[in-house]
Amino acid sequence: SIADNGVGMTQDKIEKILSGDGIAVDPDKNLLYLILCHSDTVVSYGDINKISLSVCLKIDITPAQLALEPCSGAVVQTDVDNGQIIALVTYPSYDNNQLANKINWDYYKLLLDDNSNPLYNRATQQRTTTGSAIKMMTSAAGFMYDVIGADEKIKDLVVFTKVVPSPSCSSSSGHGNIDVSDAIKNSCNYFFYEVGYRLSTTKDTISDSDYSDSLGISRLQETGKYFGLTSVSGIEIGEASPEFSTADAVRSSIGYGYKFTPIQIARYATTVANKGTLYKNTLLEKIVNKDGEITYRSTPEVESKLTMLSNYEWDKIVYGMEKVITNSATLSGELYNVKVQVAGKTGTAQTSNATPPHSVFVSFAPSRNPETSIVCVIANGYSGQYSGLVATDAYRFYYNGEFAEYLKKAEEVR
Repeated sequence: SIADNGVGMTQDKIEKILSGDGIAVDPDKNLLYLILCHSDTVVSYGDINKISLSVCLKIDITPAQLALEPCSGAVVQTDVDNGQIIALVTYPSYDNNQLANKINWDYYKLLLDDNSNPLYNRATQQRTTTGSAIKMMTSAAGFMYDVIGADEKIKDLVVFTKVVPSPSCSSSSGHGNIDVSDAIKNSCNYFFYEVGYRLSTTKDTISDSDYSDSLGISRLQETGKYFGLTSVSGIEIGEASPEFSTADAVRSSIGYGYKFTPIQIARYATTVANKGTLYKNTLLEKIVNKDGEITYRSTPEVESKLTMLSNYEWDKIVYGMEKVITNSATLSGELYNVKVQVAGKTGTAQTSNATPPHSVFVSFAPSRNPETSIVCVIANGYSGQYSGLVATDAYRFYYNGEFAEYLKKAEEVR
């Protein structure tokens, strides 16, 4: 197919494109033209839409080359026992060898002109909301303020009528009577609406007249502080500040109103994994001078500890995250040969009717004795499951050594 039917293309550009199969770019309009046909005649400007496809080719095009959403993403992997960053990946990226010592100015200009913004570190700068990936924090808030019990079941009535406008659950038929583990597994909005509502009332008089949105937000914010969601992560490079929700405690309980960078979401996942210890993240393991002497060695820095939850309450949260994986044929299938059990939670975060939802996935492994956490965020990535698939590949590489040859070849090409 030929994009845009040639509008804005000059005749000489069209004739050059029609000389054979391939790819052409119109720099004036930043359009990519895929030429999948041969033609024995020169098609005039006005008749370019009449080209018929006859010879199809396999052309590998990266999302970054298209520069159309979704074309970007970030992955952050941490050591859950100390906050050390294992991997901090932003996509699209660039070859920093071209900018070290002596700058390749032609290459740098290409980066500046690239509509996919490869110089933008999405792992530390791009803020998105979390969607349902926030529900472990909401669960912890419910336990912390004693508004839900670890084994308590709440009936999903689909439409939550205790506030107006009344939000609905994602399931039109409801999820039945479920506890917190199944609420995480099914991503039941109604369950967490109820938690957010209870957080906004005094415990002894849970009623409409007693509802205080500011109380609910303050309790969510106090809980979020223990997960690192109200402060920067501590890494040694520039980082955008988080934005915590300031209104609508009921909807905030399912992920509305937040803006976090992937590194901040990763710190949250790390804290869930280790059951409440919030570390400052660091990129530095050690500094060695020219003589090979270690002049600095990183030591874990604990920012806070969430001690108000019992081990059983933490286990109920983790069990729900395990169910997210086992309940997904796609994710469990991708992780079938991984040597450890992964716990995870997807988030699909709609922020605008004009753009697709953000795709978020938070996870850690092994689920019962965690070693590492992996978070993936794809801006405008449609569904949280797509970020989950990226994370599953990371686990397959980390634990099984899969894709090593592919990564080696990619490095040789660079």
